[in-house]
Amino acid sequence: MNTLNEVIEKKFNGMHYGGKILLPFCAYIFHAVIVKKAIMEGGKDLEYTANFTYKINDDFTEICFNNYDDLYEHLSEDDSINLLVVEKGKDIFDKANHRTVILHLKDEHLVEIVE
Repeated sequence: MNTLNEVIEKKFNGMHYGGKILLPFCAYIFHAVIVKKAIMEGGKDLEYTANFTYKINDDFTEICFNNYDDLYEHLSEDDSINLLVVEKGKDIFDKANHRTVILHLKDEHLVEIVE
């Protein structure tokens, strides 16, 4: 199993299929926000909380966005999904373990993962 630090440092990608995202690390997900970038300069980005469920598997985390049949169809490469996570095995009550992970959907079902 990869740690979140390994995923960020080695620039490992996740995958997206339809309304589902697979992440190459295991984490508890507390919050997901979809950020749609403003098209016009000076415009305000649109942010809204995503309705999602997730499952931690042995080596990866699976996120299902309930209101989307195909995330890639609705998000441009400039848009992002921001997650508030705590890596599995870490103390969820220690705020130092709370991390923001930013996901960008790419071609060929890839998900870029940055912090």
